[in-house]
Order: sequence, then C-alpha cells, then structure tokens
Amino acid sequence: MADSAAHLSKSASKNKKRAEKRTKARIEQIKENGALEAIEMKDPVGVLREQLQEAKDTKNHVLAAKLRQQLWIVQDNAAGVSMAEVEDLGGDISSCIEVKSVNKNTTTTETPPAVSQASGLTSVEKRLRTLKKKLQQIESLREKQEQGEVLEKTQLDKISKEQETVDEIKEIESLLTGS
Repeated sequence: MADSAAHLSKSASKNKKRAEKRTKARIEQIKENGALEAIEMKDPVGVLREQLQEAKDTKNHVLAAKLRQQLWIVQDNAAGVSMAEVEDLGGDISSCIEVKSVNKNTTTTETPPAVSQASGLTSVEKRLRTLKKKLQQIESLREKQEQGEVLEKTQLDKISKEQETVDEIKEIESLLTGS
C-alpha cells in the first residue's frame, strides 16, 4: 500500500476527517482553558528552548546568548544546583521566562530546596547525612590509630579535620531546627 491515503474507502475517509476535526477541537479547547500556559509555567525549559531557537533563526546572537545562559540556570535549578552558584552567574530565574498568558494574575509557588525524588531528602539533609558518615569514618580511623595501626597521610588528614566536620554538623542541625 504505497499510497494508502488516496485509496481509502468512503467510510474510512469520513472517519479520518472526523478524527482530524476532534483533534482540532481538543487543541482549541486546551488553548481556551489556558492549560497550555499552565504547562509552559511548569516547564520553563521548553519555553526557553523555543525562544532560543527563534533567536537563532532570526540570527539575534545577543538574545540567543542571553537565553542560553538563562536556560542553563533553569536547568541547573531543576537539577538541584545551589542558588549561590546560580547567583554567582548573575542570573535571575524569574525574569528568564516570557509567558504569553491570558491570565496575568497567576502566581508561582517556590519549591522547597531541591528535594530528591528518589530519597525524599533535601540537599541540606543529604549533606548532614554524609557529614555524619564522615564523622563515623573519622572515629573508626582514630580507633585504628589507637590500636597501633599505621595510617596513610590522607587518613591522618581526615582525622585532623574532625573538628571542622563537627562544627559543620552543628551548623546544619541548627539550620534545620531553626534555632
């Protein structure tokens, strides 16, 4: 069936036209309900990619560079990179999206700090957990040293940084408890 569209039966062609009409009606309904803008608000990366492509097509290199920078910032934010690193780049995520929306009174809520979907822990909680593991390793190295075992230079360096680790754990715990 090389040219199946030309050899459709009468009922098949009617069904095809009906399906196309339903599809167009669904698209129009989505546009009218503002669901398209809601999707764009949830996915700023897609919007920025479209804007970047438009800038490339019109050969607006300055705008393309700015959009590329903003795209990187948004992607980093979505991946959980700290805001301090983003601020070092001079990016403002809220200004990077031009939403062509009918409803201009929509508000966006800020997500909690980089919650990992796999473990359900924030980046701060993960850092606390790794520091506690590091402290346990330091204690086991100290026990080995007391038993007379000869330690490597890196292990001795780790033991020497015990107080820094303890201080950082206390600082993070105070941040989490809010005191």
